[in-house]
Amino acid sequence: MKMKSISLKKVIMSLKYLLALVVAKKDKRDIWLISERPTQARDNGYCFFKYMRCQYPKKEVYYLIDKKADDYNKIKQYGNVIQFDSWKHYLYYCKSKIHISAHVNGCCPNDAIGISRRTKRILNFKDVFIPHGVSYGISEFCLKKYTDINLYICSGKPEYENIIENYGYSEDEVAYTGFPRLDNWKDKKVDYKLIVLMPTWRAYIAQNSSVYFMDTQYFIHYQELLNDDELSDFLENNDIKLIFYLHNEMRKYVNYFKTNNKNIQIAYDDREYDIQNLLKTAALLITDYSSVHFDFAYMNKPVIYYQFDQKEFYQKQYENSFFSAERNGFGPVAYEKKEVVDEIKKSLKLNFQMEPQFYNKMREFYRIYDDKNCERVYQAIEERLS
Repeated sequence: MKMKSISLKKVIMSLKYLLALVVAKKDKRDIWLISERPTQARDNGYCFFKYMRCQYPKKEVYYLIDKKADDYNKIKQYGNVIQFDSWKHYLYYCKSKIHISAHVNGCCPNDAIGISRRTKRILNFKDVFIPHGVSYGISEFCLKKYTDINLYICSGKPEYENIIENYGYSEDEVAYTGFPRLDNWKDKKVDYKLIVLMPTWRAYIAQNSSVYFMDTQYFIHYQELLNDDELSDFLENNDIKLIFYLHNEMRKYVNYFKTNNKNIQIAYDDREYDIQNLLKTAALLITDYSSVHFDFAYMNKPVIYYQFDQKEFYQKQYENSFFSAERNGFGPVAYEKKEVVDEIKKSLKLNFQMEPQFYNKMREFYRIYDDKNCERVYQAIEERLS
């Protein structure tokens, strides 16, 4: 029975990994691997890789991506790109000293995570974690007791303090450098006719097969907002476009959402937009608990929080810590659909400018506010790990 449970794919994977391990031990080098999702190059990893290739071209830094992915076309110009899950991926995974990713074990070949965890001490590499989002609450999967992270990169000072206090890492394992993607966001061209509605995911919905999605408050509230007559009239009368962009983990539900409003576009495919460019371009962000509001506010642009399920979210998904939208947020908080529409109208009257009290809160979070984030990440890795 045990022999039948071992698939040919796992046997091949194990052999590739073990062969790479043997070869790599004879040729261990100061190689840095960088990855996001296997099909993406659009976030901190991409920005940091581009910086390293331009500023430190002699450094052996490589990016892992599926070369069939759309994002490959924009990263291939920098060279040092490795096909994800290829033999070279296995080999360089074992030869390298630094793994940089937005995911825990993100640089690892897809099927080799179990083996890699058991051989990390043999390979003696270090993991650098640059998360997609700001860690403003407590995420269980990122706690030190569950990870092999050696350096945790933070975007803001209160976030840094939160990681030190609640996540179990020492001060040597956490660096307040700022996120690489923030370096380029001062060079933005804002479209004052564009609003983005970008809610985060709900683990207790997406990971629960017994949940009927159309009965969830998540679906009901956003579907009602997308079809609200007052919002529709406002957008049409002011020639404003609103893009509804679902979180990656909720994208499997995107086809449930419908609207007859010609000024609202539902992003049914995440390839329609580069999320970083979309955030740079939009004049106003409407979100719930997504950490994209930190980046958006960093660009000195207004945010509206729509938190209709606040109690449920903080009970079931994300234990809150230092941050609450009411106390620390960078914009007004709405709990009902009508409040959201009213706040959108108010923001237009203010020419989509961030109000002073919210700008001050943003600067309290971002004590470092410049375009040197990539360089600080590089220096932190060199000083603490290399």
